[in-house]
Amino acid sequence: MGNFASPVASSGEAYPWLTENLLKTRGMLLRLAAHKEHYVQSED
Repeated sequence: MGNFASPVASSGEAYPWLTENLLKTRGMLLRLAAHKEHYVQSED
């Protein structure tokens, strides 16, 4: 579990899954951030 920062060489199986989920999570966070920003701006 402590090897997340280094490039995954030993467990190549989990890497695509990890990448996909990181991208999904990043996409959700970006959408939330954009929505929050829009909400804050429009409230003003």
